[in-house]
Amino acid sequence: MAFWLFHTRDPDSWDVVVFKRQPLYGEERWIRFAAGFGHFLAGTLDGTLPNPFSDSGYARPPHTYRNWHRPL
Repeated sequence: MAFWLFHTRDPDSWDVVVFKRQPLYGEERWIRFAAGFGHFLAGTLDGTLPNPFSDSGYARPPHTYRNWHRPL
C-alpha cells in the first residue's frame, strides 16, 4: 500500500511511504521515498527506484493505464 506522508500544506513536498504487510525477514515494514507520487510511480515502473512491493512482476513491462471509470 502506498501513501502520501504530509507534514506541510504544500503537496509538492509530500513524500511517498509504502507499507509492506508481509516483509521478508529483516526488511522494514515502512519504506519512505523522498519523491512526489508521480516521480515515485514512474521510477518504480521504469526501474530507477527499487520495487517496494511484494509483487515481483510489478516493474516488468509492458505497462498500461486502466481508467477505473466505466465508459459513458
